Amino acid sequence: MIYATAGHVDHGKTSLIKSLTSVETDRLPEEKLRGLSIELGFAYSDLADGGRVGFVDVPGHERFIRTMVSGVGSIDAVLFVVALDDGPMPQTLEHLHILELMGVTKGVIIYTKSDRVTEIRKAQVRRRVQEVVSYSFLANCREFFVSTKTGEGMEELKSFIDSNQSLSRPNVNRLFRLAVDRSFALKGVGKVITGSIFSGEVEVGQFVRHLPSGARLRVRKLHAQGQESSSACVGQRCAVNISGSELGKIKMKRGDWLVSEFQSGTSERLHANVFSLKGEIFKDGMPIHFHLGASDTTGRLFLCDKNQSAQERTAFLVLNKDIHSVKGDRFVLRDQAAEKTIGGGVVCDPSPAKNLTRVERFNLIKQMQSTNHDEVLKNLLNEGCLSLDADRFRRVCNLTDSALKDILKSTAVLEIKSDSTSFLVSSIRWEETLNSTLNLIKNFHDAKPNLPGITFEQIYEFDPKLRKATGQKLMGELLRELIRRDLLSGIGGL
Repeated sequence: MIYATAGHVDHGKTSLIKSLTSVETDRLPEEKLRGLSIELGFAYSDLADGGRVGFVDVPGHERFIRTMVSGVGSIDAVLFVVALDDGPMPQTLEHLHILELMGVTKGVIIYTKSDRVTEIRKAQVRRRVQEVVSYSFLANCREFFVSTKTGEGMEELKSFIDSNQSLSRPNVNRLFRLAVDRSFALKGVGKVITGSIFSGEVEVGQFVRHLPSGARLRVRKLHAQGQESSSACVGQRCAVNISGSELGKIKMKRGDWLVSEFQSGTSERLHANVFSLKGEIFKDGMPIHFHLGASDTTGRLFLCDKNQSAQERTAFLVLNKDIHSVKGDRFVLRDQAAEKTIGGGVVCDPSPAKNLTRVERFNLIKQMQSTNHDEVLKNLLNEGCLSLDADRFRRVCNLTDSALKDILKSTAVLEIKSDSTSFLVSSIRWEETLNSTLNLIKNFHDAKPNLPGITFEQIYEFDPKLRKATGQKLMGELLRELIRRDLLSGIGGL
C-alpha cells in the first residue's frame, strides 16, 4: 500500500515520514540547504503482518505543484497534513483539489506541531479544516494530532496505518504501465528507471516498451517497495533495471513511460471529460498546462458541448507534444501561467481522429465516457461505427487479451479475423449488414443479369456508406460469410 503526503510547504510532511519510517526523504543538497522538498521522496516501513507500506513525500511549495501531481497519480490513500501553528494555507486547498481531481478517495487528516500550540488553538484549526474538507472525500475521516518532536500521537498513527492495509487492485488485469519520474545509471548495474506502476504487473525477464520512443527493452532486475523482487504490480513504487540493443539510442526522461510490449502509441490529441474547479470557467480554445502521470506539457482545450454553465464538460485537447495515456487516466489542468489549478479530467480516447466535427467528437466522448468497458463497447458498436479494430480498442482501454475475451463473452459482440487484423462487430448489426449486402447483390443481378458477378467497387457504388462502414478487409470477410452460408458463390479468390 502507498500513502502520499499532501499539504502546504513547511507543515511537517517530511518530518512526519521520517518519524514513521526513520528515513530522510529529502536527499538533494538543495533540499537539505533550503529545508523544503523539491523532488519526490520515498520511504518504506515493514508491517507487523510481514507486509510493507510505502510513503511518497511530495513538495508543498506552489512552484513544485507538477511534482506533487506526479506523486499522487497512483496512490492508495493520503496523509493530509496541516500544521497547527499555521492552519490551512493556500497549498492546503490546492492539494485537496488535486487529490480529488486525481480520484483519490481515502485518507486521514494529520495535525502536526501539536507541541507548539494550546488546546484552544487546536480546536480553532480543526474547525477551519473541517470547513475546508466538508464536501470532499476527507469529510468525517480519521484525524490525528501529532508532534514529531515529542512523539505525541505517533504510536496511534502507526497502529492505524498498520491495521489498514487491505485494498483491492482494480487494474491488475490491465496491461503494465509505469510512469517514469527518474532515470539514472549505476556502475556495474546499468540503466535504472523509477516510477509508480499505474496498472498491470511486470516480471524479471519480461520485455517492455519505452514510450515515446517505442524501443523494446528487457527487465533485468526489479525493486518493488524498496526491496529486490521477481515481480511488481499496480500501486507499487518500482525501480526497473533495463537492458536492450535499443537502449543506447534513446534518452529516458521524466514524463516517459515503460509499458507492456503489447501497448503502444502516443498522441498530441485527447478526448476527455473535464471538470472545472468552483469559480473557474473553461473557455473554448483556452491555453492550458496539462499534467498526467509524471508528464507536464502545454496545449489548448476545445469544448465539444454547448452547456457553458456546467462544471463538467466534454472537450478535445490538443497538446504541444505527444504523450502516452489510456482511457480512464486522470489529469490536472492549470492555467496558462501555471500559477493555479483550474480543473482536471478523465481521458475518454487517447488518440482520436483529427478530422472530426465538434458534434462527432461530442457523440464519441459520450459513447466512451462510461467506466464499464462492456458498456463502452456496446455504445460504440450500436450507436456508432459498424466495426472496431480489436487491437486499438484493447490498447485504448489498456486491456489484456484475457480481459478483452471476458468482455466479448459478456456482450453480443463478435470478433472477426482477417489476416493480421481483428474486427469487433455487434452481432445484431453484423446480421443486418449481411442481409442488406445480400439484398444489394440480388438487386444488382436483377438489374444486370448478363454480368458474371459484382465487384467490391460496384458494391460500394450501390451503397457508398458501406465503404466507410467496412473497408475492403471487413467487406471481404462479410462476403466470405455469405458464401459459407451458401447464399453466394464466390469467384476470383473469395
